[in-house]
Amino acid sequence: MLWQQFERSKRAEGLKDKTLREYYRDCEAFATWAEHTYGQRFKVDKPMLDHYMANLSKTDLSAHRRYNILTALKSFYDWCENEGIRDNPARKIKYPKLPSKTVDTYQQSEIDRVLPLLNNRDALMVRLFLGTGLRAMEMQELEVRDIQLDQRQIHIRKAKMDKEGFVPIPDDLMHDIAHHIARKAPKDKLIGVCKDRMWHIWDNACKKAGVIPRGLHVMRHTWACDMLLAGISAYDLMHLGRWTDMKMVERYAANVST
Repeated sequence: MLWQQFERSKRAEGLKDKTLREYYRDCEAFATWAEHTYGQRFKVDKPMLDHYMANLSKTDLSAHRRYNILTALKSFYDWCENEGIRDNPARKIKYPKLPSKTVDTYQQSEIDRVLPLLNNRDALMVRLFLGTGLRAMEMQELEVRDIQLDQRQIHIRKAKMDKEGFVPIPDDLMHDIAHHIARKAPKDKLIGVCKDRMWHIWDNACKKAGVIPRGLHVMRHTWACDMLLAGISAYDLMHLGRWTDMKMVERYAANVST
């Protein structure tokens, strides 16, 4: 019953059945181990989880796999705590160290040098890239009607591989987005420039600021790493980023673990 409640809650957040099956597999494996090792599966504490993760580190499971297992456990116990069922014994468990840095990101100091050189619209575009992880094509196709301010989210209708979805709007963008769309029609484009023009805007501003331009997609890398550093689970990031599997997320996880 408890797991069914957890699943309903996570489905409401947009998690896919495949992800929930993986969560169940990993949490059930831990519960079975706890019952065999400690004689019960419910009164879980941090030392038990530390013991379990230490045991896994001695197996042939990759660091990425152990990272995903801990993500499932953290997600379940975090939900339990939010529901007032019990505390979260996994909160302070450290993720396993992943392979060295594999993706490029922009540093905040670089962003701070570029933003003042942009007009209001272009600065909003860049902040949206960094705050939502939108791809350039998604930004190009975004319409005013896709901005759901009342629900604090953006509806991604036209995405890579038709992976339609929603992304939350960061609090610091709410006012500026509302001001930007105030006089626009619902079917107007939010930014109103093609992705090639977006690239030129960013490239030119970077060069003026003395920042090496590494393309628009590096802002998506930056967003993903920032989300992981803020505490989002790997599975939730996969959902928000609209990836079909964990491969790219694992690269980001490796990036932030170094």
